[in-house]
Amino acid sequence: ALLFLLLGHFNSDAQTEPFTKRTVVSGLNSAWEVVYGPNDSLWITENRAYLISRVSIATGVKTVLVDLRATDGTINFTSAAPNQPQGGLMGLALHPNLYSSDPVVRAAKPWVYVAYVYNRGSCPGTNTSCVFTTKIVRFEYSGNTLINPITILNTIPGSSDHNSGRLVMSPVIEPGADAAHTQYRLYYTVGDMGAGQ
Repeated sequence: ALLFLLLGHFNSDAQTEPFTKRTVVSGLNSAWEVVYGPNDSLWITENRAYLISRVSIATGVKTVLVDLRATDGTINFTSAAPNQPQGGLMGLALHPNLYSSDPVVRAAKPWVYVAYVYNRGSCPGTNTSCVFTTKIVRFEYSGNTLINPITILNTIPGSSDHNSGRLVMSPVIEPGADAAHTQYRLYYTVGDMGAGQ
């Protein structure tokens, strides 16, 4: 009976909580990942446009940090082309240092990680199923731009469907075999690539 009373109490409180809704930004080209960033901002990947942007929550001003179509020559297809992969530019993760109020800490590892499909291989069969490849790239965040891309991994299998591409940084430093391996970890999810179809 106590559990029922507690659940009933929480449920009634949730129903009376006032909420408001406000559009922060519109006109995005198939936004995929939205991450809360430093200085009360949203960081967004637009999967078909291959854009990474920062949006001020207060004003809605959008700043494009990088256009991967302009900077990565390995993206060999366009959003208008047939057999566009589901996903395109997908995952986004910010290194925890970027959230620090200490400028020295922020500058130590100003890293932003992204995952995206970059290569279309063969398209076997008569349907739209194609073989793609995904990569994970680390950028440095500098002012209003992402610079110095370093490819972490570029051989992740993909397809034209269900690539997933979620990136997450561990919230705490994880132990390793020694001091050099005790650090934040980056996790990536791979989709079923349409295998269920």
